[in-house]
Amino acid sequence: MSPTRILSIPGSINLRELGGYATESGQYLKWHKLLRSGSLGHLRHEAGDMLEDYGVIFDIDLRSDSEVQTRPDRIPRTISYQQLSVYPFVDQQKGGLFKRLSKKNFAALQLKTKWRILIAKC
Repeated sequence: MSPTRILSIPGSINLRELGGYATESGQYLKWHKLLRSGSLGHLRHEAGDMLEDYGVIFDIDLRSDSEVQTRPDRIPRTISYQQLSVYPFVDQQKGGLFKRLSKKNFAALQLKTKWRILIAKC
């Protein structure tokens, strides 16, 4: 069975596998290690089991506080959740992601607004 780029998880929006993409060093991301999603706020109950079966153990939410309050991620309790907003105006007030990342590292991540990263266990 070949790896699948777009994952069909009920209620997910644009849930994609990032494995197989080349890194700047010429290596490749391993499959089942990093996913991205447009939204996890509409996940159906059975989606939690599917994410667990896929090996997801972390949900890193890059949205602002207001976005999280409007549509929180619907994930099982077995998946650890962490919000790390990528918005600079939020970060300046709360000491968030930008203060923990150097400008070089942040640029390398190339994070996009409203992306959430799901990291599957090794």
